[in-house]
Amino acid sequence: MSVHPDEPSMRLDVRLLQSSCVAAYRSVPLLEEDTRWFREQGYRVVSLDAAVWSSREDSLRAFGVALDFPDYYGINLDALNDCLRDVVISPDSGLVLVLSSFDLFQEKAGADFTWNLLDIIATTSRFFLISGRRLLVLVQVSDPDWRASPVGAQPVLWNPREFFDAKRRE
Repeated sequence: MSVHPDEPSMRLDVRLLQSSCVAAYRSVPLLEEDTRWFREQGYRVVSLDAAVWSSREDSLRAFGVALDFPDYYGINLDALNDCLRDVVISPDSGLVLVLSSFDLFQEKAGADFTWNLLDIIATTSRFFLISGRRLLVLVQVSDPDWRASPVGAQPVLWNPREFFDAKRRE
């Protein structure tokens, strides 16, 4: 039995959310193609260039500005966790956070901090899913062997078209 491309199970958002709300991308053209798909579906896409962050605080400030956090946002992981849950997400589409050059920032900030950052977003994504709102994170990295520990009790997987190591080396 073949699945029709218009079936919900074939939608990119559904395919990604089946495994984890965080998907890794090496290929910038694939990331741009998928980002375009999300925009066409009415998703709000927020792009953040992690390469320009020189500190953990820079990253947290960037999230606060991009997501229009309130003035009392404390620029720490606990405050990110609290304020992220108040972000308005349309139940008809969703929100996609695109984090470019994430591996470059991870080298500066450390794996523990970046894991906590992704874990907070993943946990918040599950919180939103309860009410039918979708939050996804597309993490672009240049290292084809990049790996992350599971976040939000879910693994960070490569997007379906770069899932196999050989595809990331093309």
